[in-house]
Amino acid sequence: MSREAPNIDASAQKLKSSAAEEAASEISKSERALRAEISALEQELERIKTELAAVKGSTIWRASAVIRAPAMWILGLRHGWRLLPGEVARRGGWYPQACEWWREFRAYGWGYFRHLANYENNPGPGSGANDRNDYAAWFEQRRKHAPTDSPPSFDRAGPLLSVVLPVYRPPLHLLKEAIDSVMSQSYSNWELCIADDASNDESLTAYLEDLRKQHTNIRIHLRERNGHISACSNSALALASGEFIVLLDQDDLIPPHALERVVACIQEHPDAGIIFSDEDRIDESGSRRLGAYFKPDFNYDLFIGHNLISHLGVYRRSLVTDVGGFREGLEGSQDWDLALRILEKIQPSQVVHIPEVLYHWRAIQGSTALAQSEKTYTSTAARKAMEDHLERMGVAGEVLASTYLPAFNRVRYAWRPESRTATILVSFDYPADQLRSMLTDLIACAGDVTCDIVVASSRGLSTDQLQPTDAREPLRIQVVPVPASASPAQRLNAMMAHAKGHFVAILTMPLIKASEAWLEELARIAGQPRVGFAAPRVVDGAGLKDIFDHGGILFTDDMRAVHAHKGLFTYMTGYAGRAILQQSFTAVSPALVVARRELLSGPAPFGTAFGGRLDLVDKSLALHHQGLANVWTPEVEIRFNDLRFAGRANLLTELGPFGTRRRAWEAKWTRRLPDPAYNRNLSPDGDFSLNWRLQ
Repeated sequence: MSREAPNIDASAQKLKSSAAEEAASEISKSERALRAEISALEQELERIKTELAAVKGSTIWRASAVIRAPAMWILGLRHGWRLLPGEVARRGGWYPQACEWWREFRAYGWGYFRHLANYENNPGPGSGANDRNDYAAWFEQRRKHAPTDSPPSFDRAGPLLSVVLPVYRPPLHLLKEAIDSVMSQSYSNWELCIADDASNDESLTAYLEDLRKQHTNIRIHLRERNGHISACSNSALALASGEFIVLLDQDDLIPPHALERVVACIQEHPDAGIIFSDEDRIDESGSRRLGAYFKPDFNYDLFIGHNLISHLGVYRRSLVTDVGGFREGLEGSQDWDLALRILEKIQPSQVVHIPEVLYHWRAIQGSTALAQSEKTYTSTAARKAMEDHLERMGVAGEVLASTYLPAFNRVRYAWRPESRTATILVSFDYPADQLRSMLTDLIACAGDVTCDIVVASSRGLSTDQLQPTDAREPLRIQVVPVPASASPAQRLNAMMAHAKGHFVAILTMPLIKASEAWLEELARIAGQPRVGFAAPRVVDGAGLKDIFDHGGILFTDDMRAVHAHKGLFTYMTGYAGRAILQQSFTAVSPALVVARRELLSGPAPFGTAFGGRLDLVDKSLALHHQGLANVWTPEVEIRFNDLRFAGRANLLTELGPFGTRRRAWEAKWTRRLPDPAYNRNLSPDGDFSLNWRLQ
């Protein structure tokens, strides 16, 4: 038996080797076939380009230009005129549309007409001929227009900052650049704490030893055994003696003023526990800027989805020590896990955002700056970190992959049996047959929740008119008569007296479809004690393509409020994935919101000072300023096709150009800007393009 075993093993090995060779051969054949197909398509494309160039260079084509150009202009005008009514409806009428045209003209000046003719280049106000999303050009323009006087340097009287740098077999030239970026800081009271994770690289060791000898503020630890990033980071952390630690990766850079900005932030927020900044990506040479992430202020719901803090991450060292430093076993998301554990010990106000790029993340092979797929284990570690966080916080829920981008996370909160009741308030008038059909469909896909419905009607509708004729059991419907002149808020106040469910779902527009378990999913979110309103993504299904319409509301200027990601196709992920990530906003669209009934108690829970649906936006803002999160989730989707209910391009045009309502809004809300859900480096248009209007 002992002599036969090696023969069996050898045979098995041969079989495995043969199978592997066959598989490799098949893959090679498929690859060659694909390359041949791509080559053929490229040749066909070149042939078509040649033919097209020949046509455009012909005498007939040039001679027909005098006829062709006006004809195309007329056809374009006809097409635009045909689309105009729908676009006007989507903006809430002619007045809001005129306001938008006037606003654009003021922003562009006479260049507005050049912009219309040059729409393919997508310019923005102040961008000249540049695409409004061209970060490299934007960065260069900002650099040129920066103040010529150098900012005052901080001396050693400020807090000591410990830059923590774990190292493992880095490209030595990139590591030198990272260290040089620390040594060139305008703020001088820093120490650099480097731990090498047993790279066994003689040139690296010699370089680090030379640094130790030449610089008293550079500390080095050479680990004898490899322990991965968490253990290595803890070794670097053990060298630190500063009040705050600053995390730096071995191939990244920080600009010369980075630590200076951090110290200024600490002086302004002396109780800060975590500080984070915006970041951008650079290529391996460091000469080309690939894009930036201009972040909102700290947003817990968005942080659940992805590591919002990331770079530049700064932590009070005493807090890092209290939680035990970096946890081993969560490599790839060790800084995310660290932030979660520190968040559990501080107040949200102690997480401070610096809206400026203070970190250059180098996109090289193997880096998550290049693609999340480069380090797939980070997603697994991130979900483990989030599960542990929820458990420590006593929050029951399941951490899942985002439906639209699996590298990101979402939480499906537990659904308590005692709270599975809801009242749906319908605040708009609609024909009885259409309203009956809509309500029947909504109840059928509401999920594991017992529903009753209250309808406000100024048309004299009766309960019998709204009952489906073929249903197995009647709907629990009550009709509340209201005057035709009643505003949405007045209708809601009248209906709230009849709401009996644990949750209240407020519907202010007719729908053609809702996703499965829409009410249950929104109630799961709204049931969290920290949440005010929960709202879905609202899709305009009237056109040929489904597009985002209503959503989270961004207040981007004194008198401008827009729906985030309005106009994007539903398959798009949006800016930094924000179109498909659950997050909180200062206010959410009143199209459909769900809240715990206890939050809407009282004789008149909705104010009526502003009229229209702005009274519901006002309530959303009030909940936010009470410390509650208004959460928008893309995991629930509703659709409409009646353009009269489309989201306005600027919600505040509903206030009119003058008058008491506008002045009241300005007095109450504009002083609370800037919006923490947006970033001043992004366009006031609210489309997440770059802000080219220099401050």
